[in-house]
Amino acid sequence: GTLSTLIMYTLAAFFGLFPIIVFFVWRRVGGYVLWFLVGLTVHSISVALLSVGALGYAGDPAPWYTISQVTLVLEAAFLGLAMAERIIERQRSTEKIELEWREAQKRGEVDSLTHMPNRRAFERKASEMLGEAEALQECHLVVIDIDQFKKLNERWSIEAGDRTLTELAYMLNSTLRVNDTAARYQGGSFVVLLTGLGHDACLAVLDRIRVQFCEQETTMEDGTLVPHTFCAGMTTADSGETIAEMMEGAEKALAVAKAEGRNRVVSERRLNPKAAGVSPA
Repeated sequence: GTLSTLIMYTLAAFFGLFPIIVFFVWRRVGGYVLWFLVGLTVHSISVALLSVGALGYAGDPAPWYTISQVTLVLEAAFLGLAMAERIIERQRSTEKIELEWREAQKRGEVDSLTHMPNRRAFERKASEMLGEAEALQECHLVVIDIDQFKKLNERWSIEAGDRTLTELAYMLNSTLRVNDTAARYQGGSFVVLLTGLGHDACLAVLDRIRVQFCEQETTMEDGTLVPHTFCAGMTTADSGETIAEMMEGAEKALAVAKAEGRNRVVSERRLNPKAAGVSPA
């Protein structure tokens, strides 16, 4: 009947356009997302065919059931491809990180205590990233300093200080994204370069780490709890600005954070709101 003809024309049009749609999706996203979308589309077709057969709109339902079963098999295959592609992508990413870490070790660019990049590695990597800052939109440099780290070592022991450093390093590594760069700079200081995030979003990320670090005290082997906090200064890159200039701005903001009582995050933009184009808080 008319409905059957309409359904057939609709399916024919879909399968005619489907290769074109898949091609454009592949060009834009690629990887496991593509196979997931294909599987989802096939699933929709399967549901539509089952509905046609169950409602009896197209005569004998048997052929529609058979076709729907075929689409279910295709759906499972595409979703399986999506999972396999995702696993492969994660393995490649892990292998790349491990390779970079081994190469950094050979160059003496890994901090022996925290296993993070050291100052030398950060300055090299940050300079490369800053050169791509325009493509990555905003670029922010952050200096983090554990509050009264020297006194922490004197009061609780060097081991307590080392454990505090490794815990903060772990928090940074587990919170920041793959395309961000974090390193142990010196003593109780760390530096972070965040890209592709807005100013307020970066402040929110840093403050979340600060709160977590403050609430999660270091536990020593004898059960002693060592409290700790940190303060941070953040600056946003201007066009043509160097890493050294950004470090200077971040350290100015860090000095304000310390002067205001520590355990806080301060942006250089707050110190010079007119230059940033915002109103003073």
